[in-house]
This record gives sequence, C-alpha cells and structure tokens, in this order.
Amino acid sequence: MGSIWERDALQSDFPALQEDKQCDVAVIGAGMAGLLAAFYLQQAGLKVIVLEADEVARGQTAGTTAKITAQHGKCYASMEKTLGPRAAATYAQANLWAISQYQTLIEQRHIDCSFSRRTAYLYTRGTDLKPLERELAAARRAGINAQVAHPQELPLAIGGALAFPNQAQFHPLRFLQALSATLEIYEHSPVTVEGTHVLRTPGGRVRVGQVIFACHFPFVNYPGLFFARMHVQRSYVLALSGVPALQGMYLDEQEDGLSLRSAGDYLLLGGCGHRTGEMGPANGYAPLRAAAKALYPEAHEVAAWAAQDGIPADGLPYIGRYSPRKSDWFVACGFKKWGMSTSMVAAFILSDLILERENPWAWLFDPHRLHLRAGAKNLVKDGGKSARYLFSGAFPRASCTPKQVQPGAAGIVRARGGHYGLYRDEAGRAHYVSIRCPHLGCHLQWNGQDKSWDCPCHGSRFDIDGKLLNNPAQQGLLAWQEDS
Repeated sequence: MGSIWERDALQSDFPALQEDKQCDVAVIGAGMAGLLAAFYLQQAGLKVIVLEADEVARGQTAGTTAKITAQHGKCYASMEKTLGPRAAATYAQANLWAISQYQTLIEQRHIDCSFSRRTAYLYTRGTDLKPLERELAAARRAGINAQVAHPQELPLAIGGALAFPNQAQFHPLRFLQALSATLEIYEHSPVTVEGTHVLRTPGGRVRVGQVIFACHFPFVNYPGLFFARMHVQRSYVLALSGVPALQGMYLDEQEDGLSLRSAGDYLLLGGCGHRTGEMGPANGYAPLRAAAKALYPEAHEVAAWAAQDGIPADGLPYIGRYSPRKSDWFVACGFKKWGMSTSMVAAFILSDLILERENPWAWLFDPHRLHLRAGAKNLVKDGGKSARYLFSGAFPRASCTPKQVQPGAAGIVRARGGHYGLYRDEAGRAHYVSIRCPHLGCHLQWNGQDKSWDCPCHGSRFDIDGKLLNNPAQQGLLAWQEDS
C-alpha cells in the first residue's frame, strides 16, 4: 500500500554507486532531512554526495501527512514545565522559521508542490478544557499567536480548540523531486561504515570529510547509543474521496485521537498508532476505518499507508554531532511525527555546524544534552521494554507446532533445532524466519495486519521471507520456505 504522494510523483531515476568517490560531505538517507541538508551545503559550495539504500523519498517522507507546522500537540506546556521557558520559545522559533523557509525556497525555485498556508487546530472531544488552556498560555509565552477557536467544519463534537494561524501543508514528494534534481544522489546504495571517513556501498567506496546520518534511525550503535534513547512508533493514514474539503489542519489533543487535513480531492485521516511490535485491537487500519465510516459514511477509501517515527526519551529531536568521539559525524533523528518542519530545522543546524557557523537553536537539539527531568521516566520505561524483549529473544518459546499454523496465520515454532517464526501463506506454503532481530537480538513480533515481523525494541521490520523493510537493522533474517 502506497501513499497518495507516491501515486502522482514521478519515479526517481538515480543510479547506484558503481565507483569510488570522494566528497566533502556524505549524506546517508535521501528523505526530507537529508536532501535539505545536502541542498544547503551544496549551495554553500561544498561537494556533497547523497547515498540512499532504497529510492529517493520512499521511506518515512512518503508516509507523512505533510503538515508544516509549529503546532506539535500539547508540546509547549510540557516543554516549559520540564525544560523551561527558553527551551519552549526556542522550539517555537525554530519551527515557525521552518515554515517561512519552505515558502521562501519554494517561491525562489518555482516548485509546484501545492504549498498553502493553513490554520492548524488542536482540538479536544472532552469537556475538560484545562489542558488546552495551559497549552494556549504556554504557546503564547513561547511567541506563537495561538487563539481560542470554534471550528465548525468537522463532523464530530468538539469540546474546545486552539487555532495556530499561518501554518502550512504541501506535497512533499513533488517538493523533493525539484530539490533532488540539483543533487548528486545514488540510490540502491546501502552504506556500511568502514571508518570515520570511509563509507562502503556494494558498488564502491566514498571517502568523506564529514558524514550526516539522516536515515530515520542511526544504524551505528556505538558511539551514539541512540538505540537506548529512542523507540519507534507506527501510525496509519487513510486517504478518502467523496468528502468535503477541510480548510484547516486538525489534531486531537489526545495521543490516541485523530489527525485530519485535506490534500487536493482527498481527506487524510490519521491515527490509531502504537509502538512498533506492540499492536493491539485499538491500533491499525481496522479501527481507523471504523472511525472513517462513522465520520464520513459516504466516503470511499482510495489509499491506506503507515509510517514509522522515532520517539526520543525527552521529547526533543536529536540534531547535531553524532558523538563527542566522532566530531565529523552528524545526525538528525527522533522527529516525533513532526518530520516536515523538523527536517528544515535539522538542515539549518547541521549546515551551520559543518560550516562552523553559530546557530541559535543547536543547544536545544544537541544529541548529547542532559535533560534528566524530561527524559528519565521514558528512559526507564523504554529500557525495561527492551530488556524484556532482549530476554525473550535469547530464550524464545514455541507458541505452537508447524502443523497448527493455519493459512494466513503465523506463530513461533521449533524447527531445525531452534525457534523460528513461521507464516503460512494462503496456498499453504510455510515461510520460516529467524525470530531474533539482527540489530541487537530482540524478539520479533508478528504483525498480522502488514504480514511482517516487527522489532518492538527499535522498530526494524522484515517481510515474511526475512527481507529488511525498516532499519536500524542492516541485514535481513535467515529464512527458508517449505511446501505444506
């Protein structure tokens, strides 16, 4: 299932790397953050090469709802409380700047990507308005012109809402098509790090001065330790036709609420997310489709897709130097579902750091900050989950026998002297895979909705035959098939 952005965007046509190269900066990852950083560094006169394991903008960027906004849920009240007023104001300033910078770049380069300014609404379906009142006050103190609002265009009862005017939305893949045409990009060129300044791909090596990891989840575990400071969530989107267009962009103030915005002839309805590898009955496409049916009974579903997002322990993205021990490595990750505005912020910060310029926001997003008050609880929670799945990965138990696995179902079975995941397709053929994630060894969980094996520790995903779908793992699973 692909997004609507992928349906009407031209297929990229960049070659794989087939020879050794040398450059000032190599960017690993051809999504929004990586391509924006590459663009601005190239504009500054540096030799930049972008290396992409798959294709341009076919990762998390393709799964976005493409809101460019400083309205990131109830972020300002919590940020002000845990990190202080300066942090909240800096965060607001950076994201407001990002909106304007997109508009400037789009106008300067005449990019046709359906960019338009919109009001972003944060709404509640409950009667307790105190959380919104606190968010309103904090957002205003942070420098945002937020207002109390009473929108009428949604087919649901709203208890209250805040309006953040002059935000924006666009078509992200059309934007990146225009941007990527100016860059040196190599697709189908997965990277292995040979040393601080040498990157290896199947077709050649790249000697670099500096490296940017903009690949969703950093795959070099040490140094950096990003796997210990971030988990991954999966969220879902439906594109609906036959629905009245919305003028605003909407987000429920509850984590399990809905996101809505129009995109051309379609309405994008998002929500029902969960930690990757931990899907429950309230998660996924089924409850989202039920919500769509209740809100828009005459609508027709034209597309459905999912995206994954890194969630940092303290709620702030990691943008800056990869590690004090790797001064020539840089990273941008943990965008917490707000990748469009944050990608522009990341490009600005990383460009300034590499060009040795002062940046007013770098201190807030520094990957090696110490925000114990903001992140300690989540660090403990995430660490506990990872420990549990690491233990079960080391000592798996069979849930059934191979014969008990029915067509269309999966289970953990004993086979060939060990424990493996088994999916039986509708024709009765058995698809066996190793059940330990090759990233750090966590116990993979079956995702019956997407028919994949998912890692609940750090978000790697694999198809029924062990092919890698999502990083940070860098290789697929041991796998084989057997006839019934």
